[in-house]
Amino acid sequence: MVALVLSNKDLNDTKIALLSYDDATKCLTSVDSGGNRRINVVRYGAEHHFICYGAGQSEGDGVEIFVNPGRTLDTENSPEDI
Repeated sequence: MVALVLSNKDLNDTKIALLSYDDATKCLTSVDSGGNRRINVVRYGAEHHFICYGAGQSEGDGVEIFVNPGRTLDTENSPEDI
């Protein structure tokens, strides 16, 4: 599991994005023009998920993860049950 701490530009609202190791590795496979690797995280409005994607990738190539980390960590129920 990889945890990313996210904040707005005013630093008055924070969230935690939990990615599986495999998803984080997928995001880090590409590099930008400067040779750097990064994970971009976006969320639109009140969506229930983040989109995580790597440098040089598009959002469409990214992975969706739940905003609520409890849904990611819940091992007894499937995401549809929560």
